[in-house]
Amino acid sequence: MKKKITVLLIFLIYCTLTAYSQDKRPKIKDYLNKEIMIKDSFAGQSITLIKEQNKYLILRKIFGSGVPVAGSFKYEVEFNSDYQIAFPKENVQDPKKPGNYKGEVFLLCSEDSGLILYLNGLEVVIMIK
Repeated sequence: MKKKITVLLIFLIYCTLTAYSQDKRPKIKDYLNKEIMIKDSFAGQSITLIKEQNKYLILRKIFGSGVPVAGSFKYEVEFNSDYQIAFPKENVQDPKKPGNYKGEVFLLCSEDSGLILYLNGLEVVIMIK
């Protein structure tokens, strides 16, 4: 009887630990094709994770006053984990074209706030559309 109780107790502890250790954050791929608005001092901009020919890209749109979209650029995405991606300075369409970020950008899934966007280590205010 003692052996059964010990085995049952170990089983219950194992089940409890595995249930609490699972990450409940959404994964980056859960935000595929969802536009993320970036609030800045201009007309604004947005980024969207897209998939083209088995490659993941960030589509960046810069909004203009008087025109809906003043420019759009694509950046190759590097997955650091299921919860974090980075995309570098150069866009895929034309690295010499204006619109390149001057640093590395990280998009991170957070359990509390959903997504956090960092540009050169600074958090950027965003809103998911």
